[in-house]
Amino acid sequence: MIEITRTFYSSNAGTWHIETSSACAYFTDEDGNPATSGVIPIAGGFFNIIAIFENTACLNAFSGKLKIYNEDGRLCNIIDLSYAGYCDFEPVASVVSDRTNEFVLTNTTPGTASQIWKWDSTIFKIVEGQSNSDQIRLKVRQPFTTSVVRLIVTLENGCSTFQDIQLTAPYFAVEATDVMMAPGQDPVKLPAGMCQYGVSFVDVMGTIDPDWSTLSVSGLVGGVTAVAYPDEQLVRFYGPSTFTGSIQVTISIQDKDHVLTATKTIVVVGTICTTVDPVTSPSGVILITSQYNVGDHIATGIVPSTLGPVDWTTFTVVSQPSHVSASLLGDDVYLELLSAPPSEQTDPFKWKVQSTAGVWYEFTWLIHTFIALPVAYGNDLVCGVCTEYTDPVDLTANDVNAQPGEVVFVSLPSQMVPVFENGQYKFLVKMGTDTILNFAYRAYRLDGVLDDGQGIGALVYTCAGKALYDEYDVSCQQQAFDLKSLLKYNMPTNVTYQYSDVNGTYTAAGGTIDANGNVDFTNIGAGTYIFEVKAILNFSGCPALEHSVLLTITKGNVGVFPGDTVGQAIPHTWPTVGGFLSQHYDLRGQCPTYAAATQDPTPLPAGWTAAGDIWFKMTANTNDILVQCNSILDAQNIQMALYDANMVELAQDIGANGAAITTTGLGIGAGDIVFVRVMPATPGVIRLITKAI
Repeated sequence: MIEITRTFYSSNAGTWHIETSSACAYFTDEDGNPATSGVIPIAGGFFNIIAIFENTACLNAFSGKLKIYNEDGRLCNIIDLSYAGYCDFEPVASVVSDRTNEFVLTNTTPGTASQIWKWDSTIFKIVEGQSNSDQIRLKVRQPFTTSVVRLIVTLENGCSTFQDIQLTAPYFAVEATDVMMAPGQDPVKLPAGMCQYGVSFVDVMGTIDPDWSTLSVSGLVGGVTAVAYPDEQLVRFYGPSTFTGSIQVTISIQDKDHVLTATKTIVVVGTICTTVDPVTSPSGVILITSQYNVGDHIATGIVPSTLGPVDWTTFTVVSQPSHVSASLLGDDVYLELLSAPPSEQTDPFKWKVQSTAGVWYEFTWLIHTFIALPVAYGNDLVCGVCTEYTDPVDLTANDVNAQPGEVVFVSLPSQMVPVFENGQYKFLVKMGTDTILNFAYRAYRLDGVLDDGQGIGALVYTCAGKALYDEYDVSCQQQAFDLKSLLKYNMPTNVTYQYSDVNGTYTAAGGTIDANGNVDFTNIGAGTYIFEVKAILNFSGCPALEHSVLLTITKGNVGVFPGDTVGQAIPHTWPTVGGFLSQHYDLRGQCPTYAAATQDPTPLPAGWTAAGDIWFKMTANTNDILVQCNSILDAQNIQMALYDANMVELAQDIGANGAAITTTGLGIGAGDIVFVRVMPATPGVIRLITKAI
């Protein structure tokens, strides 16, 4: 139904009448009196006529005449009426999530004359603006997942319609991978006394920006230490030889405003490792690596002293390769690369030192020297489907001079969750709007140093979406719809969709599915029907990517009116002094029967006939009002009652074509919740009017 209010003028008192052949348009005055049964009186001056059209096609095709008569019944004026294009619009609004507990909503609909905002007052309270302001700020009262705010817009031409805006609660969370420690002896990578290490990769989830400088770890025990690397979004762990079990630690990070703290508990699993003590095991291996520049003598590493009680003044070099020089700096052996080695090679380096007890120890270390060149990155292509893991891939396979295995991600879309297993990565792909997700990473050079450059990769995926419900009930009022409307659906680009009737029962009953996934249950009987929505993406370099979702749809025989229980009551405005509001509701449908009001836990008022009912909910102002319900088309025997918030009946009225109740003397105060219950014995089109008195 489309409703349009237009204002006309008559210099004299008299009556007006609409002359038209249209069967889909209805006219009333502002009190709801229908013009279908005769003429409507006017007092002279400006007066309003409310037009009601069944649909847009009816509105655009309508033609008629407004005839105005004086008090003597003489025709004074004839006005040609047309409403084409009057209501061809949808309200436009913007929503901004302010931090974690406030939303700013703005009506940006062109040509707006007035607007009304409606929201769930148990979830939100208004902190800026009013319900009729073009911009409001809502503050969250209690936790929620989703909630709907309704924007009702009236244009300057009198056309009025609404849009439901769904608000989703912001959230802030952190994810981090568990750590499996690996043994190591590299003094460049490991702190003194440590012989095992591991890495936890950290990712922040949600709509709130983090402050990576606040990345921290707590709960470390067993001699385990950790260092956070905010720029690389990871934490490195180190452990001694005594750490062979597992511990739980907590990784924390704050949001950019330092209001919220997200935490993740992970497991760090130790391994068996040995810290070399040359005094008892006089042999060792050191890896000397460097990016050598001609003309420079580069210090390639400091070997921490783990020899115990020795007299370092007795340090003596026995033999060393010609391209390496060894010397003593304090109690550390200082190794310097004098020239570029002719090739990657391993040479013995012999040295000795005397313990404080006068015992000489001689050691032979193997010095492995080579030039660690920068990484030359290749291109990586990963293929997959949403809600599933991709096949494992080695991101360094196409990179020259890179250590295979783990990398550090420089940029990673939130739709990609990496998991590193057995030297390769696999990615969990979430639903989104882009079928190509670009990411960047840095690999480790062959000397174990993180490379300065970065590699570029792309993940290509397809996604059909996710079913909103395990089973979708189609009432007998709902006839035609798009199968994708039943999905949590992001409309990814470059994807082809196929739709099928899995069991064939829908097509056997005469149903059809068009190329856009539209189905029509108008002539389909009650039953359960299963459909498949398949998304297909063909991308060069990937196999054909297909992702399917099954939808189970059940059609029933019994319909229900909107707002058929108190818990689903339709919001309605209590007008202020001078105010007037009317809404119409079409309770006709395609159902064999409608659920009787006896299914509602609230008993029927005395003398009522059991039929389908519709509930409305209002919040009282300081003034009294007239509540009136009229039959516009087909509805008969209108039964109406008022209740307070405790479901105590305040008043009732019954009429063949309408019912009316005034709130005067009912004991209703400002801010009280009032419910209106309407029950037409025969369904049809009704109008609910609230008017200040």
